[in-house]
Amino acid sequence: MKDLEFKGIEDPKIELNFKILKDEGDRIDNNLDEIESDIEEIQSNYLKKTHDPTYFEDLSLPSNIININGLSAPPGVDANTGLLLFDSASPEIIGVLLPMSRSKLLDSSLVPYVQWKKTTGAAGGVTWQMRYRWFNVGEDWGAWSSIVTSNDDPGTNQNHVVSLFDEASPPANEAVSSIFLVQVGRAATDAGDTYGADALLYNFGVRYKKSRIGTE
Repeated sequence: MKDLEFKGIEDPKIELNFKILKDEGDRIDNNLDEIESDIEEIQSNYLKKTHDPTYFEDLSLPSNIININGLSAPPGVDANTGLLLFDSASPEIIGVLLPMSRSKLLDSSLVPYVQWKKTTGAAGGVTWQMRYRWFNVGEDWGAWSSIVTSNDDPGTNQNHVVSLFDEASPPANEAVSSIFLVQVGRAATDAGDTYGADALLYNFGVRYKKSRIGTE
């Protein structure tokens, strides 16, 4: 519309109408340019939020859906919630299997954690321990990692606590749908575990970096 010219007719009304139409066409062109710019900005923000590996997501399992049948030293079970109770006298260990999300950034580490609470108002800290096997599809699961621990002391309250473990390193040439197999539990005989009652486990989880929405 900006390059359109009107020639050969000198009627003022026609020229005025033409000018009005031309101005309206220019306004529409400008609006289209603004809309295109807005669309590009929306697309850019969307791609950043779904592809930027600085975004994190959690993958976790509540303890009341973790199978403890057949374990050599299983924890107790809370009668009201079905959540797992870990004793203060001896180590109790559970197994957790987490298939990795297809949105995970390959070859990036995981941050494992447990969420838990005290069952009484007594003082003392609780030590949790963990070791893992992390392997690709088509591979043997290999050897266990070394045991890592995490200790927290929330004082005499019974608040929700998140205890973080050291980062877990991925297998060499990590592929989509790798498996993270864990043994996790309370290290009741650790010197830092001074709380003399059950610790109630809410869940075990890992935090991972995202790189995409998923795969086709």
